[in-house]
Amino acid sequence: MLRGFFMKPQIIKYTVNRKAFWKVDFQLMGVRFRKRGYATKKEALLVLSKARKDILLGCFCEDDYKSVKKNETRVGDYFHSVYWDNKEATLKASTATIRRNIWEARILPYWGSKKISEITQAEVSKWLGKIHREHGCSPVYQYNVLTYLLLLVKSALSDGIIPVMPTIEKPKYTLKKGTFFTKNEMKRILNTGKGSRGNDLIHCLFYLALRFGEAVALRVEDVDLEGNTIRINKRVYRGVVDTIKNEKTSVLEIHPDLREVIV
Repeated sequence: MLRGFFMKPQIIKYTVNRKAFWKVDFQLMGVRFRKRGYATKKEALLVLSKARKDILLGCFCEDDYKSVKKNETRVGDYFHSVYWDNKEATLKASTATIRRNIWEARILPYWGSKKISEITQAEVSKWLGKIHREHGCSPVYQYNVLTYLLLLVKSALSDGIIPVMPTIEKPKYTLKKGTFFTKNEMKRILNTGKGSRGNDLIHCLFYLALRFGEAVALRVEDVDLEGNTIRINKRVYRGVVDTIKNEKTSVLEIHPDLREVIV
């Protein structure tokens, strides 16, 4: 009954003069879409995703696809259809959430409708200046968001979407010198409220050099008094027990002063 209305999308590989190409072939809501000549499977998937969305939204125009070239692919289309799914699979869930929020808040509003080929030094400078004026983004933050954007550009280069990697200079920045407790100040902190749970936590933070989330995630089974070690393999992040940031288990020796607190 649905024949002619829907046909399972196909991404098909073929060769011309021993060179491999990909073509897209599907039918949806009475619209037959057939397009060939894509250098990579990812490029064909990008076109497939965009065409299906346009058909479902009622804004499909075949002439648009006849004129589309690889270097006219837009940042937003590539991000949603190809890049993010592949990138997300390589990230921890918490890191992926943070990274996605940065994309949606600082990168896509400016770059989403622009072509990947329009990512130039001049345009990047305008963008970084804009987020600095409007959001007070520091040079360190600007450096990081630009790094995320350039990772997408590098992926587009690998997929054959653009011919060369643009030359983009990253913002220079100087890290501020940290402010640390003196030895005497730390002694006073460790001696304050002895025996309290808060003081025990401070001892763990200090003697094991733990992040706060790693310290509060410690359990009795992580402590080996006979071996005089503590295992660090998890953290509490936004109220949920998660793997630690680098996803590697550490086994740390228990300092004598910390052992007194634990025992």
